[in-house]
Amino acid sequence: CLICNKSVPGPERQSYMGKDIYLKREGIRENNLLLQVGAEYPCGFCGRCTATSGCTISIAGGKAVSSCAEAYAFRICDAAKSSTSKPCTNVPIRCTLCNETHWKYNFPRHLEEKHP
Repeated sequence: CLICNKSVPGPERQSYMGKDIYLKREGIRENNLLLQVGAEYPCGFCGRCTATSGCTISIAGGKAVSSCAEAYAFRICDAAKSSTSKPCTNVPIRCTLCNETHWKYNFPRHLEEKHP
């Protein structure tokens, strides 16, 4: 994890990063972080601000597609289901109003900024 330096296997990265993004969004401070989660539209794979990191997210064939160096392929319908082992549901979703794709945890901000 680029945020806390914990070793997180690829297939668990999206779920683990979702926790860091959720805590940041809720204003809960985490101690001993190497980097802060991006303040604006954090990437669901690395946590950095998508505007400055260049990380993109899109959906193709029901899978997440990203330019992030930490990205890996996953099926959105599976990752959107919360479970005890993977409670995070931060997945890419497409806005039906403008067709942009954003991570679920960033979507409230997108709606506020683009579709008040």
